[in-house]
Amino acid sequence: MRTLRALLLSAATLLTISTMSAALAADIGLSPARISLSVPPGGTTSAEVTLFSNSSSSVPLTVSVGDWVQASDGKLSFLPEGAAPHSASNWLVPSVSTLSVAPGGMTTVRVTVNVPNDSSLAGTYQSIVYFATQPKATSSVRGAKFVTRQRLGLIVYVTVAGTATKGSTLSDMYRDGKTLKVVVGNKGNSLMRATGKVEIRDATGKTVATLPIEDEAVMRESDREIALALPKDLAPGYYVALALIQDSRGGSLAGQLPFTLGN
Repeated sequence: MRTLRALLLSAATLLTISTMSAALAADIGLSPARISLSVPPGGTTSAEVTLFSNSSSSVPLTVSVGDWVQASDGKLSFLPEGAAPHSASNWLVPSVSTLSVAPGGMTTVRVTVNVPNDSSLAGTYQSIVYFATQPKATSSVRGAKFVTRQRLGLIVYVTVAGTATKGSTLSDMYRDGKTLKVVVGNKGNSLMRATGKVEIRDATGKTVATLPIEDEAVMRESDREIALALPKDLAPGYYVALALIQDSRGGSLAGQLPFTLGN
């Protein structure tokens, strides 16, 4: 059993993916952590990403491309290159396959996107560019040997220019215990980003809490369930949750859910 445990631990990998402006692992950082590009069929464009180090020694990295998909609850699953339904991985060409970031320094990598001249392509496609450190052997408190590897991911969205469609709905709202679930539907073939808020109003119509919705990705032709925690100090009683959501492509969504919290 101890041998099996050690073998399992030897495959451990740290993957840091962020939808913010930068992503950071223990020794290296990446900015931006996400890029969105619009490219016509048969066209080419590129973007730069900066890697920076807070290590006291050089950090060698390997660069590769992969795929990912997002579940309705927002969780990401990472797939081999070309395995996702709307993969852009075959279109991406990083400027290097290996590099080294100097101690406390930074370096820039260019990612070129070549969209095929194919009239069947339409909407938004996605991929990911990985920047991975060399495997590093460490020991646990029990002396078991295992290997860790830091891996940062640059999320890449590519929209085929002139082909994007949009449309969104507030498909559902419901309460699951102390959690409010807001289901947003993307009816278009392009990426949607949802922002906004849910106001919690009491029986008098007074707003007693505001739950922010901050830049949530809703993938093409799919639903996204956004979970919002109700305030822990919300007293028993009758309430109305009022959702006010903006579609990044234009348009607004609104809906409400009456609910009662028991004693």
